[in-house]
Amino acid sequence: IGLNIYINQIGIKEWINIKDISFGLKRWILIGAISKSAIWILQNWLVYAMLGYTPVSALLHSSTLVCGGVIMLIKYGLENDPLLIILGLFTVISSSISSIKQNDLKKIIALSTNSQIGIVTISIGLGGIDQSYSHIISHGLLKAYIFVELGKNIKYDSNNQNINTLIHPIKNEIVKLFLLAITAYPYLLIYLTKE
Repeated sequence: IGLNIYINQIGIKEWINIKDISFGLKRWILIGAISKSAIWILQNWLVYAMLGYTPVSALLHSSTLVCGGVIMLIKYGLENDPLLIILGLFTVISSSISSIKQNDLKKIIALSTNSQIGIVTISIGLGGIDQSYSHIISHGLLKAYIFVELGKNIKYDSNNQNINTLIHPIKNEIVKLFLLAITAYPYLLIYLTKE
């Protein structure tokens, strides 16, 4: 809604190089970004979207839906906003607590993505635009590969997603390395973008 109002006010040519917008429009864009990237209050849709097929879930995680809201925050100049720090912090805490109680492998991966989006939101709130971009790119690359490989593991295990009853262990060494990287193991990719 906020974006549509703004484009109608200034025209499409000025929209391409936009940074100076009013406080009210920034809040509308923030609401859109919260729903698009599944930030704190509206984060439940992401977990339920992961019940779909694995390639669709990997696409949701790596590039399109989840990163769209974060890119909106960066494009429209919402960096250095204390509200983003608070929303990102609540997103990280709530998704971390929720993932502890989960047994579904795909939901755990979705909640970990939600936690990473919270970290990126905090980074944008602190003014770290370059760090946010690099973290989005590295997280997307790692998470898409992990999701597809773990989807193969779920398929080999007769579509069993329960981590307590998985029969086939993760044998792919690259997936193990990527899982280690997602946990921010020192000197691996996500560690470097987080630090």
